[in-house]
Amino acid sequence: MTTVLGLRLVDGAVAVTVDGRPLVDDVRAVERRVADRQDLSLAGAYADLGVDDLPDRDATAHFATDGEHRTMLGCECGFADCWPLLVRVSVGPEHVRWSDVRQGHRDRDYGGFGYTFATGPYLATVASLDRHPAAARRARFDARATPLVA
Repeated sequence: MTTVLGLRLVDGAVAVTVDGRPLVDDVRAVERRVADRQDLSLAGAYADLGVDDLPDRDATAHFATDGEHRTMLGCECGFADCWPLLVRVSVGPEHVRWSDVRQGHRDRDYGGFGYTFATGPYLATVASLDRHPAAARRARFDARATPLVA
């Protein structure tokens, strides 16, 4: 069975789905099994990343850079680095793997939790986010912006 990545822009955030399920739901289920009692209230306390959380608002650089840990979900408070979920992205000719899942501020054992995607469809999904009209408008706006001088 092929695992399918979904990426959508929703109210300025990148909604990540895997096989049609929100990524946060899968992570919440795993974290509720591995979190200790005191952390149970924080298990799955994530939200989708804002477009501003992507480096240079570039989905390809974020989701398809081989070998690096990337933040896939941020804190539900709206500040991604407050409570980040990190995933190592490995891009190969046939498969893209999300592995070595980490919580940015807790030492948790995710027990091999991750995903394997077919490379072609994965990269096409990521590229479609970069071509999304709302993302393009945002990029054009930013290109016209001039820095403020103090």
